[in-house]
Amino acid sequence: MEVSKASIKLDKNLFENTLANSQNALNKKVIEITSNIFLRIENAKLVVEAYNQIIYIRSFIDIKDFKSNSNEDFICAINGELLFNTIKSFSNEDVSIDLFNEYVIIKQGRSKMKLPIYAHQSKAFKYHYQDMEKLNVETTLLVKSVQKVLHACNSSSAAVHPAMQGIFLDFNENKLDIVATDSKRLAVVENEIKSNKDPFNVIISKNSINEVIKIFNNDFNLYLNSSTNEESNTKINDMVGVVNENIELYIKLINANFPEYKKALPKNDLTQIKVRKEELIKGLKKVLVVTDKVIVTFKPEEIILKSLSGINGSSATIIIDTKTDVKEEFSIGMNVQHIFDCISQIDNEFINFYFESENKPFLIKDQNFLELFINLAIN
Repeated sequence: MEVSKASIKLDKNLFENTLANSQNALNKKVIEITSNIFLRIENAKLVVEAYNQIIYIRSFIDIKDFKSNSNEDFICAINGELLFNTIKSFSNEDVSIDLFNEYVIIKQGRSKMKLPIYAHQSKAFKYHYQDMEKLNVETTLLVKSVQKVLHACNSSSAAVHPAMQGIFLDFNENKLDIVATDSKRLAVVENEIKSNKDPFNVIISKNSINEVIKIFNNDFNLYLNSSTNEESNTKINDMVGVVNENIELYIKLINANFPEYKKALPKNDLTQIKVRKEELIKGLKKVLVVTDKVIVTFKPEEIILKSLSGINGSSATIIIDTKTDVKEEFSIGMNVQHIFDCISQIDNEFINFYFESENKPFLIKDQNFLELFINLAIN
């Protein structure tokens, strides 16, 4: 009878949560190294690692018990999806993993499951936060700001510009702008920060941002890795590390030029119109029944919402009785869902619209948050 080389006992729920956090770092559609979870022991903890072309995650779990029957280390690779589903199938009690030459046996009580193992090659990943520069940024503020603009980002791989698949972090002296755009809207949060670092910027993919929020919430430190382009001999920011006591997440940055967002923002004096949020939402919801595009006409004593195009010739006209203080009526075209996405980020009784003229893009602003929209009436 074959004797195991080593055995470990783990808290099942903790191990399951760790594996769940690792799933989006796996290439599940292919059979290769990046579809595996890598396990090894380091400093009396189980190290769980997974990576693909974009993200790499390393987690540390306390081991309840460890037994070794050989001089070899506890180290192996297991198909990540298979391992996760296996652990998830057990009840909420401790599990044991026995390591053999070509497989592991995972046990709980009288139940056991046998999984094949592969060569452990996780050292192919070369980054470590201790070799990176720690960024002085308050993470609660960072996460809150990113969540405000996330809706304006185009996460589709078919995005016209690769930079639009990510969130732009623009560090400039004592200011940090968080920006996202899908070419039809531009969302910006402006923050004052303390920094003694030269201006720089990075683009982090929307999917990676969602991973950070899911795994860390706002409990992490942020690190930046820079390398030198040998052809141009220029410095490139290529990786960020998101780290707390038990988890390290490394994210490959999007290497692209973000649109010059500051040039898109209007510089001239703007007309402001204040609309009660509750009334605006009620009106837009009615229009959304027939279409997601609406022409909004502002008059001195009322606002008229008129569907731009409707399903099978349907139409809607909604009138909101409210004083706008405009001297002359004018109209703008809106995408209803885009407006909903924006005002859902505003915790205020009123929504403040800003206009340069009725044939140009318009703004919604609230404190340090603003969003610029294409005026559909232009088209």
